[in-house]
Amino acid sequence: MKEKTKPSAFSAGDLELGKQALKVMKSWQWVRIDPDNQPYSSAMMFHTALNRLAFDGVEYPSAALLVLCATGQIEARGDFQWTKLHGGEMFKLDGIGTAIEPMRWQELQKQAIRRQELLEEGNLKSATIDLPKIGYSQRPLADWEPKFDSMSYVRFSGGDEWSHPNYFEEIFSAENLAIFPLALPDGECGIVGIADEAQEDDSDPQPIMDATSQLGRRPKYDWPAATLAVFGRIHRGDFKPENQADIERALIDHLAEENGGPSESTVRPYAKLIWTESQKA
Repeated sequence: MKEKTKPSAFSAGDLELGKQALKVMKSWQWVRIDPDNQPYSSAMMFHTALNRLAFDGVEYPSAALLVLCATGQIEARGDFQWTKLHGGEMFKLDGIGTAIEPMRWQELQKQAIRRQELLEEGNLKSATIDLPKIGYSQRPLADWEPKFDSMSYVRFSGGDEWSHPNYFEEIFSAENLAIFPLALPDGECGIVGIADEAQEDDSDPQPIMDATSQLGRRPKYDWPAATLAVFGRIHRGDFKPENQADIERALIDHLAEENGGPSESTVRPYAKLIWTESQKA
């Protein structure tokens, strides 16, 4: 099990909202059977979860998703970019289909609170900041857009010299965000990889299960990660398939190193889903 993650500055009302949302999400179908007759956990894009939570009666679903991510009760993966200048050194990192750790969501929530406070004070200028050394201007302190499967935050501490130890600029952004259940316990038909029960103790939420804690048989291929990766390439414009067959080949190439790679007939149902969704844009 992962180390438990304490919530950051969430009120009792926020945590209760997260508890209600988690209970609703547990009622959704997350386990499916792939063409190899293997169970797998089905990922869900943030915009879909947002709309379903609202449809199922959860008030403020955007806030509920943020609570669940920041307290480690669900795992979100996405394509992220991170840049930081600190102590005169520049650091950069990015990833595709990568787990976004709770600390990132906690920082998003902290900056969102600060931005709201500044807006309420009428201090519109301070609600956005410049990051001159790493090349950004007028960035909002926080931008939480689950309906667009994206989030970002910035941090800045000025000074007389950018090389001063206390001077830093930082920006973190993620897109193509999706919820990824991880474990497949035998006989489990509801949500998996997400805390097994709605939290009784709001101050100490249970973490999600990681891949090493699986009780059931793992699927032969990581279909959720593969479909998100290929769909992410289409969404960014890096991959422009002309037909479903192009997507089938992309999935096969992506999974080629896993157990020898799947057959065309195996990837076809997933390719069809990606092709259908990509044509809606």
